[in-house]
Amino acid sequence: MRRYKRDASCAKLILKKSGGYLRISIMFLVSVVITSIIGLLYARQYFQFEKDFLTNIALRTFVVDANYGENRIGRLNQEDVEQISRLLKEKYPNEEFSVIPVYRNSAVSLFGRYVRLYGIDPKHSFIIGLENMEDNVLYTVSNMQDTVPLEISVVKIEENGFEAGENHTKSMKTSTGVSKNSPVLSDDLMRDSDMEYCFVTTKTFEEIIPITLDGRAKSIKEALEMSASLVEIRSIYVVAENILMLNPAYSHFDCA
Repeated sequence: MRRYKRDASCAKLILKKSGGYLRISIMFLVSVVITSIIGLLYARQYFQFEKDFLTNIALRTFVVDANYGENRIGRLNQEDVEQISRLLKEKYPNEEFSVIPVYRNSAVSLFGRYVRLYGIDPKHSFIIGLENMEDNVLYTVSNMQDTVPLEISVVKIEENGFEAGENHTKSMKTSTGVSKNSPVLSDDLMRDSDMEYCFVTTKTFEEIIPITLDGRAKSIKEALEMSASLVEIRSIYVVAENILMLNPAYSHFDCA
């Protein structure tokens, strides 16, 4: 009989210890689950932050859209691009910036409708959402047929303004993929969402200039130096590699 009581006592002790181990195991599992959930939430927030800020070019871009002088607002020119690059290197020698001029030709149409034709250096194609660009290809947001006739107006500059002459047709391959959320298009699409926006490399853009200006300019630089021209710098986009440059304390520099 004593032996039976001793066995019962041992059984109770084992059950008691087992219950304690079970509680500890449950608490451990709960803590692991909570830690995993917190880890997942943290990772989600990090990746969302990376998506919204680190990889969102628009949030790291400053836009220069005019040359502001004393009591005047002037057109941008090639010297402004060089001056901005120089000032950034002088003021922030340890930071990296991409200074991107985007050129515009306003004398181009497709199928009888005027389009916005922009020229951009292929090494800066990332600002419009493209990995690379090729010469003699028209890059667009919307789908187009594989080859289109780009209609280039031969513009005559007169005292009272411009007069469009005959059209010159240039056959162009097309490719989609331009991001409508690009900093280059964000303002334009808000103002005129029905307009077609097209991009070409600066080399192709430059080949169109002598046609547009009837031989009076043969390069982007020469076209920009003309007092009256339908070829201009649409804007200069400064993309900061360091997100901390978005701080207002760093976001102002004087080009004077």
